[in-house]
Amino acid sequence: MQRHVFVVAILLFALGILGYALTGAESLTALIPSAFGLFFFLLALWARHPDAYKKAMVTASSLGFIGFLATIRGLPSLIRLVQGQPVDRPAAAVSQTLMALICFVFFVVSFKSFVDASKTR
Repeated sequence: MQRHVFVVAILLFALGILGYALTGAESLTALIPSAFGLFFFLLALWARHPDAYKKAMVTASSLGFIGFLATIRGLPSLIRLVQGQPVDRPAAAVSQTLMALICFVFFVVSFKSFVDASKTR
């Protein structure tokens, strides 16, 4: 599970840096996924300690859910963009939707892991 957190950290960090670079470094808000990625990275490091593993994984799962809720609002804009309709900030719509997808998949995987762990007890 800890590897999943590292993967999510790398994906989100890369998404933020790429989004910032592709938008001409105009807005610092493009780096929000990188900030989430940094928090995921720190949680993965915290999870290396056996006593903290459970707390770190629950916190990471919660952060994934929060990240999903915070960015799902980009999906309608992305749908309009794909349909050829005008969108105020197309790069933001793509970035928000990708972050929502990454966070949602992580949350589902971590939730399944928690359910599986509780069944084995």
